[in-house]
Amino acid sequence: STKKPAPWSDVLGFDAATVSLLVAGLIFGRKKLLTNLYNRRLLWTLTAAFSMSALNDVLTLEIARAMRNLARLAVFYLDLDKFKQVNDIHGHAAGDRVLQEVAARLREALRASDTVARLGGDEFVALLPGIDSPRDAEIAAEKLLKSLRDSFRVADLARGLSVSIGIAVFPDDGDDGSRLLQKADAAMYNVKNRGRDGWKRYDSRTNGPSRS
Repeated sequence: STKKPAPWSDVLGFDAATVSLLVAGLIFGRKKLLTNLYNRRLLWTLTAAFSMSALNDVLTLEIARAMRNLARLAVFYLDLDKFKQVNDIHGHAAGDRVLQEVAARLREALRASDTVARLGGDEFVALLPGIDSPRDAEIAAEKLLKSLRDSFRVADLARGLSVSIGIAVFPDDGDDGSRLLQKADAAMYNVKNRGRDGWKRYDSRTNGPSRS
């Protein structure tokens, strides 16, 4: 008998409802797609970055693709340094505008094929599929650091931001999304403990456990 093709939801790694929304976006345009994604809480309204739920779907899809292609991918865990001071000094409205600009700068500094997600507060995750080596991830991390050091001109804020970035690479540092996120988180905290404003690749010899 003829084998039936797998449903698109299985192939893409999203549930069937999300696949329907993506198809609707292709047919009816980006604005309708974004509205639907916002309504399903797959995108943050403030930053237009993916939510944690959407990130998990994309990460599962990209890991499966990397396994199939014998490729690498990198997971970045980013935490803005001393961002609470922005809210405390300049107000939450200014802080929200800075977060919007941060998300935009991260997307601009990365490739179109990369994914930016916001976990909440001042924490972001970036997913970089199809890298040739861990060095590619390190170069991308340097670009992100540089992009946020340029001044933010919001309200009376006129300075750049620093960020602590932890990096985990598939398959070197883990073979599933949860483990990669945990190790990137641990590497990020290692950067915090060393004085912030930098990046570090996960290393079992120097990284302690993550918050989880």
